[in-house]
Amino acid sequence: MKDRETGEDAILRVKRASFWEWTDGSTPFFWRWQSEVQKDMRDGSKIWKRGDLPSFRQKQSLPKDKSVLAKIMEKIQKVRDRRYILGGTVLSLTSFFHVSKGEDDIKLVYDLTACGLNEIL
Repeated sequence: MKDRETGEDAILRVKRASFWEWTDGSTPFFWRWQSEVQKDMRDGSKIWKRGDLPSFRQKQSLPKDKSVLAKIMEKIQKVRDRRYILGGTVLSLTSFFHVSKGEDDIKLVYDLTACGLNEIL
């Protein structure tokens, strides 16, 4: 059942893609991998951690420049549209900062050191 659900999700994402972009996000075609690694490709690899996961609740500071803020919101919405971030209970937050990318664009950099996740993983 898990193979079918995950496979259908992968195919749906392909159907929603354009020639230039994975509009609905991408995911591995796990069934095309060797049989001994298909489950890890489908479900993700087990992550090893030292200790309990952190609970980071410090509010993100946002730039005062409204044009930069609009670009940040656009980037976050794009990640949500691709279903890489889903709604639900939030146990910990992630900090981010932006870097100029040319004159009219930015890149968001997710900072996992601030919330303590890098140290645990």
